[in-house]
Amino acid sequence: MTRIAIAGFQHESNTFSAVPATWEKFERSGVLTGAAIRQRFEDSQSTLAGFLALGREQPGLRLEPLVFTRLTPMGALTAQARANIFDRILDALRRGGPWDGVLLALHGAAVAEDCDDPEGELTAAVRALVGPAVPIGVTLDMHANVSQRMIAQADVTTVYQTNPHVDAREQALRCARLLLDCIAGRIHPVSALAQPPLVVNILNQGTDEAPMSELLARAAAHQRRPGVLSVSVIEGYPYADVPDMGMSFLAVTDGHELKLDLYLPSNRDASSPPHLLVWIHGGGWRGGSKSNCPLRGFASEGWAVASISYRFSDVAIFPAQLHECKAAIRWLRAHADQYGYDPDHIVASGGSAGGTLALLLGVVQGDMELEGKLGDHLDRSSEVQAVINYFGPSDFVLRAKTQADIAYTEKVGSFAWLGGVKYGRVDRRLEKLASSTEPVSADSPPLLVFHGTEDRLVLMDQAERLIDVYREHGLDAKLIR
Repeated sequence: MTRIAIAGFQHESNTFSAVPATWEKFERSGVLTGAAIRQRFEDSQSTLAGFLALGREQPGLRLEPLVFTRLTPMGALTAQARANIFDRILDALRRGGPWDGVLLALHGAAVAEDCDDPEGELTAAVRALVGPAVPIGVTLDMHANVSQRMIAQADVTTVYQTNPHVDAREQALRCARLLLDCIAGRIHPVSALAQPPLVVNILNQGTDEAPMSELLARAAAHQRRPGVLSVSVIEGYPYADVPDMGMSFLAVTDGHELKLDLYLPSNRDASSPPHLLVWIHGGGWRGGSKSNCPLRGFASEGWAVASISYRFSDVAIFPAQLHECKAAIRWLRAHADQYGYDPDHIVASGGSAGGTLALLLGVVQGDMELEGKLGDHLDRSSEVQAVINYFGPSDFVLRAKTQADIAYTEKVGSFAWLGGVKYGRVDRRLEKLASSTEPVSADSPPLLVFHGTEDRLVLMDQAERLIDVYREHGLDAKLIR
């Protein structure tokens, strides 16, 4: 079951006020935990209500409120107040983990005696605690003084877009939905924050009148563009004397920059375009580089060769890498005329972890969970016409039986790739989905496997099992030992 933690604090700090926001004041206002958060806010129009509403839409989720406190605007937080709030939130996250995602209800205009950017500091501390692979969603007040650090540490950030604020619940629910999409691997958010040298008097920040209404209309138009997840106008809070004080604009789009290297033969003939050989590097899904392409020499033999990249398991787990490889094939097919190769003759190849991905490119077709929706060429096919696998594992269920001493440990890269680090154990469903022996059908492409007889990391039974499955379907397959 997917578990999402909810925590946060909200305070609008006027650094020109002589009345400090002490820990005692937060205690009197209420430092809520667990069920008390749900009881106080679930039926309200607050940020927390929006987060909790995701649970009503997705009954299979476990949304777990941990710690929340807020205080009316006054001076800066004392160092003690900031430390106590941070300690309680981080302790609750640590004790309750591991988590699939974290939602933070923040204001964005807090200032502390010992810190100009408490929200940025807290988000960074949460990121350090849960690790790089756990998505973090943040919802901010429209009066936030947003820092680059806040945005860099979160995967998704949404912001109230009304003043007076009547859309807190709506924006928080948007954030929660996007976070769930991150967890499922359906989106890969990238954020960009612009901070013009602009301070707007708070009396001119009403969103029903120009110029704010015009800016919001432009932001809404951009948000409707393909691939754009969220666009926010952030008014800022002028009564905080901090470096990030002022107006800002935030865009969150769906995209992760992945590149490929293309090696083309020098003597191409337009009447007989070369076939395309795609290389996927190995490295246990935790390392490696497209720049180390051992097959690039085939370009001098008349082939077009592409070496593609994918994200590592410390950032995203399976099936994200397969989505990215399939998006690369669609891109290559869409640009075949531009680069002069044959889009109907594509061979997928790879070594070790890359071999596994090449196998999956070959045998997985029509399964939308594994196909993904990345890139601009979803109308193109991700099919390949042949597969070459250099000693890549093909059956992780079998590996758990024949290599039980390492299959569920960090000695092998598949442990993290299949959720072992994220969940504390390998996800058995992902283990089966990532096994290329499962989806082999009569339509699977021809297969060539190279496997060393002395390989002790990936045993020969991986290659033999795949060849057997292919032959059971009457398919063309060859194993070179």
